[in-house]
Amino acid sequence: MMARVTLKHIVPTIVLLLVALGVFLIDPMRRAGPALQPSLLAESLAPAPELLGPWQLDGREESMPRAYQPLRSVYERTVRYSCQADSAYVRVVIACDRRDLLAYVPSHAMHRKGWLALPVEIDEGLERSNHTYDSGLLVERITVESAYVLPGRWGPDAGVFDREAPMGSGWPGPGAVVQLLLTNPHAPADELREHVRELAQALALALQTGGAP
Repeated sequence: MMARVTLKHIVPTIVLLLVALGVFLIDPMRRAGPALQPSLLAESLAPAPELLGPWQLDGREESMPRAYQPLRSVYERTVRYSCQADSAYVRVVIACDRRDLLAYVPSHAMHRKGWLALPVEIDEGLERSNHTYDSGLLVERITVESAYVLPGRWGPDAGVFDREAPMGSGWPGPGAVVQLLLTNPHAPADELREHVRELAQALALALQTGGAP
């Protein structure tokens, strides 16, 4: 015997369909279009300079700490520079979902490796994060200087990755981080810092236009 369909059964179904339609219409991921592919954008990055002032590019592959594995597609490149007994590392990270870049913020990434954070400083557009590590025999100190990049702009505030309104392709949009790690905080590194700023500016333009940095 066929069950009788009553108004009592129909109304909840109609409400559910209306809710589903509303979610579909306002879904930010649907309206944002396809996400940026970090590896494709990275193909247009210029090779790392062989010389930056007194710093010489070291061809060995290197890595810098991150707090956790990103959830979506991320491109990461780290190169090492040497100057006498000092070493420096320049890292570029491009993410299709800028929230993944929070894994590279030094306050998270360095803490995971056991480094204690000292007060953060801001210097000419870069966030300077100071860290110490007590091995029991000696106390090491390093600095990580970071530029946080959104489409069309960059600066020293990592909060833009989860605070700013959605922008660019995908949702909430792409972003990038450019970082300089100095094993000797007192080493002369003005040329390295200028290189970081230039990379940040180029990536800001590339994320905005979808073109080459």
